[in-house]
Amino acid sequence: MSYLKQLDDQAWPIVYARFEGPSTVEGFAEYAAWLETLVARARAERTRFISISDTRGGLQVTPDVRRYIGQWVAGLAESGFTASTVGTIVVLDSAIVRGVMTAISWVSRAQMADVSTQATVEGAWQQAIELASAAGLRVPARPTWAQEKLAAR
Repeated sequence: MSYLKQLDDQAWPIVYARFEGPSTVEGFAEYAAWLETLVARARAERTRFISISDTRGGLQVTPDVRRYIGQWVAGLAESGFTASTVGTIVVLDSAIVRGVMTAISWVSRAQMADVSTQATVEGAWQQAIELASAAGLRVPARPTWAQEKLAAR
C-alpha cells in the first residue's frame, strides 16, 4: 500500500497531500506527477497555489526516497513549480524535524525559500489562508481535511 494517502485540490488554490508510513519512490513520483498537473492548472488559470504536505503519524522516509526528493527539489525552478506556488507548508509532528527543516532552509535558501513547517493541519490551514490573502488569491471555504475533527487525528 502506498504511503500517499490523500491528494486533494477541493480548496483550490490551496492543495493538500497526506503521507503516512514507509515511503516509496513510486509514491513520491505519484505525488510529483500530481503537482505537475497543478502547475499546468495554475498556468492555464494564470494564478498560483499553496501546497500543504501532511506528514504526521509515522512517515518514514527511506534513503532512496530522500535521494529522489533531493533530485526533485533541485529541479523545482526549471519545472515551473517554484513560479506557480505562493508557498509550501509541511505539517510535521516532530519539533526536532521542524528544526532540521528550518536549518536546511537557511542553507538551501534558493530551493527552500517558500517552504515552511507547521505542527498541525490547523496551523498549516491558517498559514495557507494568510498566504492566499497576501497574494491576492481567492480564499476558499474550509475543506473537509481541515475540519477540526480531522485535524486532531
